[in-house]
This record gives sequence, structure tokens and C-alpha cells, in this order.
Amino acid sequence: MRQNKAVTCLFTLLIILSTAIIAQQIQVYQLSTQVRQLSELQQWLYDNYGVTSIEELKTKLTQQTEERYIGNPFVTSLYQGQLQAENITFMHGYWYNPATGQLENKTDIWAFPEQTATFIIFGRDTDNDGVLDVIYAKNTTSGQIQYGGEWNAGGVDGSNASAVIQAALSSVGDKALIYVKPIELDSTINLDDNVNIIFEKINWTGNADAVILNIDQKNHVELTVLECSVSTNFAGTVLRMSGDQNHVFIKCSKASDAGQGSRTGKALSIYADASHWATFNDVRVEALYFGTALEMSAPTKWASSNMISVLGLYCDVALNMSGNTHTNHFDTLLAEAAETPCFYFDGGGNDVDFLSWTGGGGVEFRSTSKYTLIKYFGGRLGAITDNGTGNRILWGLDYAYDTLLNNRGVATFSGTSVSFAHGLAGTPTQVFASFNSTGYGDWSWTANSTHITITVANTGDYAVYWRAYYEP
Repeated sequence: MRQNKAVTCLFTLLIILSTAIIAQQIQVYQLSTQVRQLSELQQWLYDNYGVTSIEELKTKLTQQTEERYIGNPFVTSLYQGQLQAENITFMHGYWYNPATGQLENKTDIWAFPEQTATFIIFGRDTDNDGVLDVIYAKNTTSGQIQYGGEWNAGGVDGSNASAVIQAALSSVGDKALIYVKPIELDSTINLDDNVNIIFEKINWTGNADAVILNIDQKNHVELTVLECSVSTNFAGTVLRMSGDQNHVFIKCSKASDAGQGSRTGKALSIYADASHWATFNDVRVEALYFGTALEMSAPTKWASSNMISVLGLYCDVALNMSGNTHTNHFDTLLAEAAETPCFYFDGGGNDVDFLSWTGGGGVEFRSTSKYTLIKYFGGRLGAITDNGTGNRILWGLDYAYDTLLNNRGVATFSGTSVSFAHGLAGTPTQVFASFNSTGYGDWSWTANSTHITITVANTGDYAVYWRAYYEP
């Protein structure tokens, strides 16, 4: 009995021991399999991604996806072993440019939304008839068409260029820039305070007697019109302006020349009436084939203290001032092939750095023009009419007769007098002289239309340095 129990215990012990050994072998096998699999995984990770662990792979992918990627997503891997399908998936953070075959990081646009212009306005000719049928106002920060387009974005009719531009003007902050590509307009654009807008080219298709751009008692407007084209029969005004501290440059032309005396329309009109001022504006205007390049009218309030430059090419009148147009500064007034006169001055205390014309033309100082000063003159003296008070021309050249308003020279003589040609356009009104010695005692001068005579009190050998002025 005892023997049987011992055998049973021994058998049981052998079974337990065998089970333990088998379990250990299974664990060894499983561990060996895991080690082998891990080794294979490490080798695969290294071969494909250059790393030996999942953690290293995560770190590497995180770093690479944060870097700017440039390449063709269909041929260029972002990381070693990347599949093309993975490339395409990765494009969610980039714009693909088919022209260059490169990706551009669009996250830069989100992170750095600053743009030169707030809006870019442009049109498209959808039926190839040469007319822009649809107008778009693109918000450059968001990249979206905010106004206009075929779907009338923002509730604005995309076929109405003026409506699209006005909507963009109404939505921007102070001094935000709006850039308008070549466009066709048929109704007036009204500009508000603190607007900054550039028109690349305006083709006017509206009424011939309309105002195209209007600054109505507004301040701090920045307006640039690089080109504005109107029909030959245009009799309206390209820009009508009142207000303070506006900066304006416009360049406009008609389709063809109607000929002297038949030209119509105004390139720019600055006005000051019972409810409008026009002061401290900086204005530059270039006009071709218009009736008037610049009109300044101030029947009640003042149009004064403005900085102005005018180029009137084949315009009947380059400048027409009337009323309370005081203390304006003109740095340049130029005219070509104009009517006579082509410059009308009025008001008091205006001054001109340079005034000149070729062909027909002339200057008229109106009866209420006072103390206008032209520092340099180039034109025909016979075409100057002065009905005012105290108006002066300091220096210049009568190009038609090659005569001067101001001349100087040196004359040498022995004795007490010398006579010499002065070359001025008329009898000098002022003569100044200095001598090479003080022995002359005293001196005096007389002049006629061709010569100056200088006489000294004491006989001697002298050199006299003279300057003479003629004021017509």
C-alpha cells in the first residue's frame, strides 16, 4: 500500500516537472520569436526610415512634417521609403503649383496673412468679345472672392464693376490698399475718407457728361490712376475733388483729338463752393486731348495751399483758375499745342516754379489775380496778358525770339562809360553792377530795348560785372 502511494507521488511529481519544463520551453520559444520579430522590425524601420524604434520614427516624422516641403509630390519623397500615396496625403498643408511642379507651404499664408493690398479687383471676359463680363473682388488675406463673381459673392452683382469696387471700398479700414486691375466703368465711383486705391487702367463706357471719380469733401484720400481712357466726345470730368490733404495722381486721355477749339471735358476739377473746401492737397495730373487739364474753381470758399503739377498735352487749357484760389504752389505747368491763352491765373499769392508751353498758348492774369510769382518762364512774351496786380515773372526765355528775361555779363572799358547789348526781350527794368576796383566813384545806368549804358564818375580802366532784368 505504501509502495503504491510512493509511486503515485513520484508520477505526480514527474508530471508537474514535465509541465513546468514544457511551459518554460514555450516561453523560450515565444521570446525567441519576439526577439526575431523585433530584429526584423528594427531592420525594416532602419531600411525604410533610417530609425530603429517606433519612438524614433514618431520623432522623425513630427520634425519633418513641421519643416517646409518643396518638391513634386508625385516623384519626391518627404522621407526615405515614403510611398507616393503618402505624398498625396501629406499635401493637405501645401498648395501644389502645376506650373513649377513644386509644393508651396500654405501654412505660411495662414501664419503670415500680411499682403500688399487688402483687395485685388479684376475682371474676366467670359465670351471673348473684349468686354469684361464678370468682376471679382478678392480678399488677399483670406484668398476668397468676397464680392462679385458669377455667384454674386457678398450679395454684390458681379456684372456691375462699380458696385463691386464700392463694396470693397466700404469694407476696408483706414489706408488699406485696394488695387484695381484694368477694368471698365459705366457709373461714378465715390471715394471716402482715408481710402487708398490704385487703378491700373479705367476704360469709361458710361455717359459722356458724367463724373467718373468723385472725392466730395473727403480727407486723406490716396488715389492713383495710371491710365484712364474716354471717348472723343467725352464732356464730363474724370476726377472731381474737394477736401483736405488728399494725394492724387491721374493720367488720362481721349481716344483721339477733336482738334483745337473742339476739345471737351476736364481731367481734374478742384472746387470750393458754399459747403466745400479744397486745401493742402497734393495733385499731379497728365491729360491728353481734353478741353481742360485742371480746373480750379472757388466762388465762395477757398481752394488754397495746394501742391500742384500739370501736364496738358493737346489740351485747349492746361490750367483754369477762378475765384478764391489763393497761395497755391505749382512746381510744374506744361502745355503743348494749346489754345491761347492756356494758363489762367486768379486769386492771390500763387507761385510757380516752372511754366512753359510750345505751339499755341499763353498766360492770362485775371483782373482779381494778385502777386502771382512765376520763377522761371518759357514761352512767348507776346502771349502774356496781365489784368491783375503785382504779378511777376522773375526769369525765363522767350523761345520764339530767343530772348531773355534775365541776363548778365562782363564789360571792360577805359574812360567813364561803356555801352553793350543786353539781349533781353525788352528795355531792362532793373540793372545791377559791380566793378573790379573802387576808384570809379559813383555809377549810373540808362537803357533802351537793345543796349545798356553804364557811366562812372572817375576816369579809369574798369571791368564791370552786370546783371539785368526785364519784367513784362
